[in-house]
Amino acid sequence: MTRPGAPSSGVRGRPAPRTVSGKAWWLLSLTECQADLGATATGLSSIQAASRLSAFGPNLFRARRAQSLPVQFFIRFRNPLVIILLEHDRRATYRRRAAKSGIGAPQPFVAG
Repeated sequence: MTRPGAPSSGVRGRPAPRTVSGKAWWLLSLTECQADLGATATGLSSIQAASRLSAFGPNLFRARRAQSLPVQFFIRFRNPLVIILLEHDRRATYRRRAAKSGIGAPQPFVAG
């Protein structure tokens, strides 16, 4: 849910790509990009850099909280394909051991 007047969100809650005249920023030519940012080929002036630093803050990566190993392990099981493959492997192993020991004829795979 977005607030009134908030910029539209892009993928996974990230901000939508910045556009100029309907074009995404990665499709702009160098001159269009420089004109949009108010920059020149030599970069920003000291005054422009200082004002942008005070307006937007330093250009830093956000620190990500480290997850414990058990949490990382169980996150892998969110994908249903992983569970299906593990169950298939468990059943195949059981059938292989049963056939090897001569307990009975291997049963065909039946979903259920």
